Amino acid sequence: MKLFKQTGAFLVLTLSPGVKIPAIMEGSPFFTDAIKTKSYAASAAAKQTFFNAYKAGVKIAFGIDSSVTPHGENADEFVMMVDAGMSATDAIRSATITSAELLGVLDKLGTLENGKLADIIAVSNNPLKDISTLKKVNFVMKEGKVIKPAP
Repeated sequence: MKLFKQTGAFLVLTLSPGVKIPAIMEGSPFFTDAIKTKSYAASAAAKQTFFNAYKAGVKIAFGIDSSVTPHGENADEFVMMVDAGMSATDAIRSATITSAELLGVLDKLGTLENGKLADIIAVSNNPLKDISTLKKVNFVMKEGKVIKPAP
């Protein structure tokens, strides 16, 4: 954690495999007890590492690097981040400001400001009160063009 802080490095830790794979293993004869034990330990270690990094002030960018969980469920990661101890506000920032900073595009993306690309989503409820509302996007605007109009 100290090295992350000293160098300004970003952590992009995907929690999805550690949460979703143990759920898939239950009831499956393919997974031995040894595999299950290792999976549960890896899941707990990932959550603890995430929590430790967050509490230490490490820059955490939102990202999904998972080839073992279904595509299209990226927003589940918000819920997992909050469940692992991150505030909802910081989870949203990780996907906007912090990710734009990591990618070197903060001058174009990451915040709603004049001169930046208007990439916006809208949801029906307040994600700061219930982060899972980000799993139900009602409106999408990409570069100022409506891609998915509000219902």
